[in-house]
Amino acid sequence: YGISPEKIRVVGSFASHHTIYEGEKRFGNKQILFNGADFERKGGDIVLEAFKQVKKALPETKLVVIGKKLTRPEDGIENPGKIESLDEMRQLFWETDLVLAPGRCDPFPTFVIEGMNYGVPCIVSGNDGMPEIVDHGISGIVVDSPTPELIAEKAIALLRDIPKLTSMSQQARQKVKLQLNCNSVAEKIMQVLS
Repeated sequence: YGISPEKIRVVGSFASHHTIYEGEKRFGNKQILFNGADFERKGGDIVLEAFKQVKKALPETKLVVIGKKLTRPEDGIENPGKIESLDEMRQLFWETDLVLAPGRCDPFPTFVIEGMNYGVPCIVSGNDGMPEIVDHGISGIVVDSPTPELIAEKAIALLRDIPKLTSMSQQARQKVKLQLNCNSVAEKIMQVLS
């Protein structure tokens, strides 16, 4: 855009409909959540192929695809489509062990921030602003060139490691509490404007 770098300040974003969650987070459901509202751009094909591999390794695993109705969901996939209710979304996050977001292009996905707010670790692609949201190995996993094989490998490893999920969950919630919330973003904007 022809703007000199020293004039640019990154303030981030936040999950606008969700207040900071302070409640308990448990793991062990082996539920994976994917927001397929813009299916191809968000890596839906990668998620579906990865899930086949995850399901072979961990047969009790379930994938919930929201945002888009699939033509024929395969075994182990629940597909409620678009979720209108905030309470329903909150319940999904509570029941979810892992969010997958291997987007080809997803500038700064608030869905990932929403998941982190509820303590759900995320596996994201290294594209766009996703590595600014998820700290690799700390609050989730960043995969630079996501393939179904890599996503499946990372998902299987995390679903088998409840202590790691729990640690990432705590770090994800802390990042939302300290940085990825409306008060922190507003404060950064005010600092730039003053």
